Amino acid sequence: MRNTKRAIGFSFVATLLCVLWLWLSFPNAPKSAETPPSEPVAESTPPRPPEVPVSKPPPASPPAPRDLGEGFEPLGKEVGIENLPKRVRHKPTGIVLVLVPPGSYTMGSPENESNRDWDEAQREMDIEKPFYLSETEVTIDAWRRVMGDNSDTEGLDGQLPMSGVSWHNAADYAKQLNEQGGSGWRLPTEVEWEYACRAGTTTPFSFGENISSKQANFNARRRYNRAEAGERSDGPMPVRSYPPNDFGFYEMHGNVWEWCADRYVPRPERGETAGTAAGDSRVMRGGAWTSLGKQLRSGYRDGYPPGSSGEKYGFRVARTIDP
Repeated sequence: MRNTKRAIGFSFVATLLCVLWLWLSFPNAPKSAETPPSEPVAESTPPRPPEVPVSKPPPASPPAPRDLGEGFEPLGKEVGIENLPKRVRHKPTGIVLVLVPPGSYTMGSPENESNRDWDEAQREMDIEKPFYLSETEVTIDAWRRVMGDNSDTEGLDGQLPMSGVSWHNAADYAKQLNEQGGSGWRLPTEVEWEYACRAGTTTPFSFGENISSKQANFNARRRYNRAEAGERSDGPMPVRSYPPNDFGFYEMHGNVWEWCADRYVPRPERGETAGTAAGDSRVMRGGAWTSLGKQLRSGYRDGYPPGSSGEKYGFRVARTIDP
């Protein structure tokens, strides 16, 4: 009996030792069979295809100036409406023409303009088609090349404006240009002249509210609208002596009076026409070297008999563009 208990005790101790040995043999065994959470896997981005350079089309070439005939040469590459060159030289005479674009403007002067005259009522006018107008007054050189030598101009600077011409003389000059192989030459209408003179402005002068002897050739002793006083000129100056307006025209104010094609109609806003107006006077614009500042205003109008040929009378020419 005692041996049986002893055997049982040994068996128990042996079992206990086995359990202890197993426990000590696996100290880092997982406590459970749970699978540890896996780290998130970043989504793979497909590689970007190589950039293929895009070839840009070459810039469009500017349109070539329209050919006006063998007697004309464009000055520069600038073109305006209908691909017409903005400036062109008439080779036989040397006259430079500037393209005048179509447009609308208010002709005349407002009632509050200083020194306004009674025949300057405002009217809305349209220039429906482009035309050319000479950049300067017709010079002595350009006159000689068409009309021949003139004893009255002997020894004078050829770049002075041709003066002492009547309306008939000026109209005949345009006629001779047409007969010598040209076409479309004429005097500008009064509406065209003021449109070119204003060059988009509404002020008394294309230079602003005032004018000075640095901007035009006139009698600057008597100031206009508190402008800077100057001296009276002794005579006309060579063309391009003063700054151009925004359209590119020189001496639209002062130097010599300029004939227009129209008869002088004092009150066109009242329905007066050339047939109802008194006399046969033709329009003159721009003033001269002897004129007061008020006579140089863009809206100032005057009329003289077409046979008058005073030393202060000159002109510039226009040209109708062939379709």
